[in-house]
Amino acid sequence: MERTLLQRGKRAICCPVLMAAVLAGSMAYGAPTIVSPDYRKPILDPSSQTNKWTNVIPNALASYFTYVPYRTADAVKLGFPSTCGRLPDDPSSTDDCYTITVKKFQQALDLHTIFGGGQGLLDAVGTPFGPITSVYGYGSGGTGWTPPGSPAGVTVTGNAPAPFADGTFASSGIWHFPAPSIKGTKGRPIRVTWLNELPNEQPTGFDPTLCADSPKDCYPYDRISTHVHGAHTSPDSDGFAKAWFTPLFAKKGPDWVSTAKYGPEGTYYYPMDQEASTIWYHDHAFGITHNNTNMGMAGFFPITDDNEKLLQGIGGTKYLPTGDYELGFALQDRVFYSDGQLAMPDTPIIAAADATTCTFTYQPDGTITPDVITNCASTPLFMKDHVDGHLIPYERNGANLPLLATSTTLEFFGMMPVVNGVIYGTYKIEPRVYRMRFINGTDSRTWAMRLKTGSGTVIPFYQIGTEQGFLANPVQRNIVTFMPGERVDVLVDFNGLAPGDQVVMENHASGSPFGESPNFYDGVLDGTPPPIPTSPEDITAIMTFDVIAKNNAVADVPAPNVALNLRPLVPALTGALPVTVNTPVRKLSLMEITDQFGRTMPTIDARDFHDIYVTERPKLNDTEIWEIINTTADSHPMHLHLVSFQLIERETIDTNPDTSYKFTPPDVTPGVLSEPSYIGTGIKDPLNEYETGWKDTIISPPGKVTRVKARFDMAGMYVWHCHILSHEEHDMMRPFFVGDPSGDFNGDGSVDISDALLMLKASIGARKLSSTEQVRADVAPQQTGKPNPDGKIDLSDALLVLRRAMGLISW
Repeated sequence: MERTLLQRGKRAICCPVLMAAVLAGSMAYGAPTIVSPDYRKPILDPSSQTNKWTNVIPNALASYFTYVPYRTADAVKLGFPSTCGRLPDDPSSTDDCYTITVKKFQQALDLHTIFGGGQGLLDAVGTPFGPITSVYGYGSGGTGWTPPGSPAGVTVTGNAPAPFADGTFASSGIWHFPAPSIKGTKGRPIRVTWLNELPNEQPTGFDPTLCADSPKDCYPYDRISTHVHGAHTSPDSDGFAKAWFTPLFAKKGPDWVSTAKYGPEGTYYYPMDQEASTIWYHDHAFGITHNNTNMGMAGFFPITDDNEKLLQGIGGTKYLPTGDYELGFALQDRVFYSDGQLAMPDTPIIAAADATTCTFTYQPDGTITPDVITNCASTPLFMKDHVDGHLIPYERNGANLPLLATSTTLEFFGMMPVVNGVIYGTYKIEPRVYRMRFINGTDSRTWAMRLKTGSGTVIPFYQIGTEQGFLANPVQRNIVTFMPGERVDVLVDFNGLAPGDQVVMENHASGSPFGESPNFYDGVLDGTPPPIPTSPEDITAIMTFDVIAKNNAVADVPAPNVALNLRPLVPALTGALPVTVNTPVRKLSLMEITDQFGRTMPTIDARDFHDIYVTERPKLNDTEIWEIINTTADSHPMHLHLVSFQLIERETIDTNPDTSYKFTPPDVTPGVLSEPSYIGTGIKDPLNEYETGWKDTIISPPGKVTRVKARFDMAGMYVWHCHILSHEEHDMMRPFFVGDPSGDFNGDGSVDISDALLMLKASIGARKLSSTEQVRADVAPQQTGKPNPDGKIDLSDALLVLRRAMGLISW
C-alpha cells in the first residue's frame, strides 16, 4: 500500500511525501509496519496497536503525580535559604523549594505496574514491548537522595510524590515522560534547582546545522535550558535559549549566568505574583528544543490564588471540582520505530541543487553515507570527530568517511496519540462535573477536540480559563481548537451517563499545517463540525473516558453556567491594559524564506535567531501593541515570554504582492530594521469570547494581522517565537530586550573601565558578543540624555561608556 501526503506544495513532515508499505509477515519487523524514505528504518503503523483505549492515563494534577516541596532542614542542607519549607509542616516558611533533574530512562508508554490497566506500546505482531522505550524526563528523588553536585555526605528526602518517596512503589524517586507537576500559590515564591543528568548522546532527528557556531556543530548534545512557559520571572530564571548547560555545569552557553543567589547553582526563582493559571515547563535549549521535548521533557505547573480557592468552595459556594475531579492532560503525538523507540524524520540534509543527484545509504551503525560524493557537491558533508565521535564538517582529504547529517523538518506530526505518557489511553470518570486542563504539547499538531458518546451525543466544553487566568464567564464550546503551546481550562458535565458508557475525545484537525482562523471549528455549536480527517497520518481520536458508578458520598458541583462570575476577587478583564493614541505599536512579520540548503525556513522579519541585533526593545513598564502580520500559508501559535497579553483584534490584510508588503530583504546587514508595511482591508474577525482572557500564546492565522497588547514590566533579555517547535528551531524565534541599555557590558552591576575596555575589543572585532552583551553595549549615540541604539558596536559606544565610567555623564 502506498501513502502520499503533500502539504502546502512543500515536503510534509510526518512523513514528507510519505511512501509507505505494509510489510506483512516480515521476519525483521513483523506486521504491520510502514517503510518511509523519511525514516531510517520501519516505523509502527497505528493499526499495530490492537489494544487501543485500554491503557490507563494518570491524572497529572493528582497528588500522586505532584512534587512535594523540601522541608526546611533538607533545603538548608542543600544550600537553599531557610525561608524554604513545606506547609503546614514548616509554618514560618515563605518559599517552596525543589531539586528537579532530567534523566534518560525507559518507559512502557503506560503505567500498568503502578496505577493499573493496559499493556502499553505493542510491537508489530501485538506483543507488549514493556518498559523499553528510551525517553527523557524530569523528576526528583525520594528518601536518602543525594542530588547531583550536592555537598559531600549530604542526603535528603527529595521532592518525589509521596508514593514514590516513601517506598510504596519500591521507588527512590520518580522520573517520567511527561514530568510530575509543580503546584504554585500566588504570593509564595518557588525556587527550583534544575539539574542535568542526560547522557551526551545524539537524539533522533538531530540536525547539527541549526546552531550556527553557538555552540559549534550544535554540540554537546546533552544541553538543557528549562523554561517555565507562562511564568512571570526575571531573565536569569526564564530559561533563555542560549543559557544552556551540561551535567554539573561542565559546559555552558554564551548567555548562561550564575543563579546561585537563589540557592544551589542552577536555581531559578519564580515570584508567583501572577493569577491562578495553567503554566507548564519544558526544555528550551537552542538547536535541540524540539528533540528534547519529543523525548519527553515537559510537565504541568498550575498556580492557584484566593480567587480560585473561593470558586473551589473555600469560604463560599463550590463551583469548581477539586481532588479526583480536577484533571490535567498533556496531549502529544509520537512516531515509533518498529523496535519501540521514539522516532523523528531522519532523512539527511540534501541541498536543493543536489536534489536529483545526491543519493544515500543508511548504514547499520546509524550513519548516513553519500553513494557518490561528487553527486553531492552542494550538500554539507560531515565526519566523526576523531576524539569523541560527534559530527563535524568534513575535511576533504580522503582520510575520513564522508557522512550526511539528519535534516531538521518544516513540521513534525506524530501518528499516534500520547496523553500523559500513555499511548491510546483511557480515563475512568463518574457521571458528574469535572474540571479538565489541557496542554497542547505537540511539536506542530493543532488539536480540535470534541466529546461524543457512543450514541452520538456531543458533550460540550465550558471553557473557564486561558493560559494566564480565568475568563470573565464560562464559554460553551462544542469543539475546542488549540495549537502547540496553548492551554485550555474547561468544565465538562458527564451527568446523565451510565456506568459502562464510553465517551470518545475526537480530533477534527488534520495531521497537516493548520491554515485556519481559531474559530474555523470553534464556531460550530450545532453538532455538525467539519468531518473527521481520514488520511493515514491523521489522529482521529485522542483518548476515551469510561464511565463508572458515581461516588454519592462526594457532592457534585452545580452544572456549568455561562453566567457564573469567574473573577470575583481579581480585576475584570475589560480594559485591563488601556491603550491610547500614544501607545507604541510594533509591526512584526511572519515570513518564510529559504536557507542556504534550499529548505523552507519560517522566520520573524526574515531574520534568524543568530542575527545578533535585537530589534524589539520595549521600555520598562511600557504597554505596547504588537501587530503580528502573517504572510505565510499557515497559522502560527506565537508565544511571548515574560508577559501576559490580551488579544485586541484580527484584521484581514491585502495579500496582493503588487500593493502590499514591503519588508527588509533576507540579506540585510544587521542593524535597525525597516518596519514592515501592510494594507488592511478593514475586515475584522469577531472577537471570540474564549480569547478575551489573559494569554501568552496566540493563534496568528494566515492573511491576517493579529493585534495584541502587553505590559513589559521586568528589565532584561527574553524571546518570542512560534511554538511550533520545528519552526522555533529553524528559525522563527527572536530575542527582545526590555529597558534601556546600561553600558554594563560584563553584567557585574556597575559601569566601569573594564566595561569600556571590553567594548573597545568588541568594536574592533576582537571579542565576540552574546545577545545580552550586544544590547548592553549598544548605547551610542545619546538622545536627550539616554542611549539611542543604532544597531552597531563601534568606538563611539566604548567612548560613551568610558565617559560614564569616569563620572562625566550619566543616564
